[in-house]
Amino acid sequence: MPMINDTTLRLTDCTVVYDEVSRPDVDQAKGTTKWAVKVVIPPTNPDVALLEQLAATELQNSEFRGVLPPGGYMPVGTAGPQEFGGGFAGWRVVKCSTFMPPQVFDEDVQPVDPMQFSTLLYNGQNVDVLVICKAYNNVSKGVAARMEGLMINTKKNAPRLNIGGGGIDAAAAFGGGAAAAPAPVAQASYMPPPPPPPTPAPVQARMVGGVAYT
Repeated sequence: MPMINDTTLRLTDCTVVYDEVSRPDVDQAKGTTKWAVKVVIPPTNPDVALLEQLAATELQNSEFRGVLPPGGYMPVGTAGPQEFGGGFAGWRVVKCSTFMPPQVFDEDVQPVDPMQFSTLLYNGQNVDVLVICKAYNNVSKGVAARMEGLMINTKKNAPRLNIGGGGIDAAAAFGGGAAAAPAPVAQASYMPPPPPPPTPAPVQARMVGGVAYT
């Protein structure tokens, strides 16, 4: 069953679109480390409605008394037409995070060594995530999906998806094709300056009747 207990849900058949488990976010200033995975889920998956209900219950029981503050966040969003390579428009998006080293397993419920995370977790990988909902009130506010465990479904052989970054060819955007080699710098040949014009010889004056003539 998707509901493990009254507060813990198993989100099944999720597709990874961002991995922050093998590359956790370390905040040196706060002294915290956050592990997270962002997944997309088909809107027809019934687990989505269960997660939304858990989030609504947590919001009601929190200091917010059921009213999301202005600018607040809920854990379930919707992918836009241009997000994640454009192939998941309308799918539901959930970021599941934890501030404790996550428990990661394979389909046989065998622990996955952290050294394997980077090879087994990739954009497109199929996973199940155990989550609970927790309200938070700091710089940002709302209800988050906190990751209690992660199962990597390697046997499904999910293909890798090239959805990282904006996919922009910078050279093409600047008007070029492939990255162009730098233009060669012309080497100017040395031309010595022309010699200065010769100084005219002084004209000798002639004295005629005590008057100088040049």
